[in-house]
Parts: sequence; C-alpha cells; structure tokens
Amino acid sequence: MEKHHYYEFEGFQNVYLEDSFVLEIRESQNEFLLMLEVVLTEKHPLYRSPTPSEMYCYKFAVINFPNVKKIDWEVKNSSKYLDANGESDLGNIDSFFFEGDCYFLSGDWGKVKIMSSQPVIHFQSTRAPK
Repeated sequence: MEKHHYYEFEGFQNVYLEDSFVLEIRESQNEFLLMLEVVLTEKHPLYRSPTPSEMYCYKFAVINFPNVKKIDWEVKNSSKYLDANGESDLGNIDSFFFEGDCYFLSGDWGKVKIMSSQPVIHFQSTRAPK
C-alpha cells in the first residue's frame, strides 16, 4: 500500500505540522477535530513575517476529519506542556499520513488511527473557543 503524507492533501500544502502546536483534541461520533497553532511556510497565502517573539509564522486552524467511521487510539496522553510564553499545548504532530483506508497521526498527545472522509483544514483569525 502506498503511503500519502499530509502535505499531499488538498489545503495542506505550505503548512508544517511537525513544528505546529496541538492546542486541543475534540472527538465525537461523527468527527475528529484538532485545534492547532499551525506553522505556515513562506509560500502559503496567509503567511506573514514572524513577530520578534516567534520562530515561525503561526496561524490558528482546525483540522476536521468528517464522517468518522472509526477512531482507534493506540496511545492517548493528555499531558500539557508550557511554552516560553506560559501558554499550554499538547505537543506537536510528529507523523500524519494516509495508508489503506485510514489516517494515522502521532505526537506527544498520542497515537491514533482514523477512518473518515479526507480531512479539511480551516484557518481562523483567533483561537477556537473551548
């Protein structure tokens, strides 16, 4: 089976998830949501120069896995990490790819396999409300 990485998915070009921060994970019967502070590369249309306190250009976003058929957690970790500004997050996305009929994601927050429709990334001007 051929493995397809997240940057090959529609809408995920010019984002770098490995240095992005997972702020929250929400799951329901029908969808799986990742709330993030996403790193944008210089070729992304929403890119702006990082502020002096930032290493990269960050933008709030939600990755939505719609029409979920199955969520299978191999490891689940809800530990929070504090950054230099005192803000907490769940860590990064170390791996995100599609193989067979499942999406595989892993990071400090856990390791999960999701059967769903293709994920969609939605950029927001502010952090998603809790």
